[in-house]
This record gives sequence, C-alpha cells and structure tokens, in this order.
Amino acid sequence: YCSATPTAAPTTTAAPTPAPTITTAPTSAPTTVLFTFQAYLAEDQMSVGRNRIIPYDTAVLDLGSGFDTSSGEFVVPVDGLYFFMFTVYSGSNDGGLAVQLRVDGSNTNQGQGIMGTDGASYQEGNGFAYLSLTAGQAVSVSTSNMWTSGSDVASFLGSLALTQLGGYLI
Repeated sequence: YCSATPTAAPTTTAAPTPAPTITTAPTSAPTTVLFTFQAYLAEDQMSVGRNRIIPYDTAVLDLGSGFDTSSGEFVVPVDGLYFFMFTVYSGSNDGGLAVQLRVDGSNTNQGQGIMGTDGASYQEGNGFAYLSLTAGQAVSVSTSNMWTSGSDVASFLGSLALTQLGGYLI
C-alpha cells in the first residue's frame, strides 16, 4: 500500500493579458450612392408642338445630380436598371395627345401616356418604364410625333401636382 501526500501546485500571479492594439481604422460598411430625382413643370407651357421635350424645369429632389433643369432631361450617371414614372396634365387641346419616354431622343416603346382630349378642357396622362441604361444617356418625356392631332400643338399645365417626372436607380 502506498500513501502519498498531495503537493500543492506552485502559485504564481500572472500579469493580465493586454487588450489588442488596433493599428488601422475600422472599415465602415459600404455606402450606396443614390440616384433619385423628382422634377416638375413650374409654368404652364402653351403651344408645345410634336416631338418636343416637356421642359420639366424645377427639381424637387435630385440625389446624385443627374437631372438637368435646363434641358428637362435626366442624364444617367452610372450604368444600371432605372425606374421612371411621369404624369402630364394637358389643357386646351383640340384633339388627341400622346407623350412618351425617350432615351437619347428615341422612343423607348415603353412608358406612353395617351390622352383623348377631343374637346375636353383637361386630361391627364401617365406612364412608367424600367430601362437598362448606360452612363451618359439622356432620358426625357416628349410629345409624340405619331399622335398629336388637332392643331398639332399641346398645352401643359405647370404645377408640382400636375406635370412631373421622377426616377431612380434600382
């Protein structure tokens, strides 16, 4: 039979481990650049002919600085898929009227608003489209060269609530 006396482990007091030192600034989450705008026609526009850009001339919102109030066009800042919507409010037309989204002056075959005023004092047209665009392209809303009857001119009423254009990068 063997008997042993347990021995105590030597006791030492270890210094606490220092906290790690950060030698570089922490990285932040990636930022997303927004490209969003809303513009409207501030003044009534009388006698706008066929194939003319509706001069949306006042920007309510322009994140990313893509909307040009001097031309009434949105100039695409970066490649991507964009959503656009528009409303026009027309008055004093003596025939039908069509407006459409255009890219670089060409009809997109999307986002058309057709109004059959035919003697009615006021009509509203709306349109929207998803467009895959590249940087530098210009998007506008124009009267149609295909269907503007009567005197071949249109009048648009200016107001934030009446004639506006908006869009954003998806």
